[in-house]
Amino acid sequence: MFKKRFYRWFDAFQLIKYQHFCRDHFFENIPVEHACKFLLSKLKMEHPGSMKEMLFLLRSMDREGYIKKGSKSSL
Repeated sequence: MFKKRFYRWFDAFQLIKYQHFCRDHFFENIPVEHACKFLLSKLKMEHPGSMKEMLFLLRSMDREGYIKKGSKSSL
């Protein structure tokens, strides 16, 4: 019951407010390309050369889910 009420309250508007608060108080405002390269380096993945290829890679990771190489899936 709590989860249902929480997600009803924490809608897209609340999410945007939270993102702006974090940007203003905790995180530096950096270009998307730099953030993606940082993320992929932390995941120990090579980043593609172009932004378009990086977008396709991130979309496929979102669609298929990311499983770290060498780890066993729980399925």
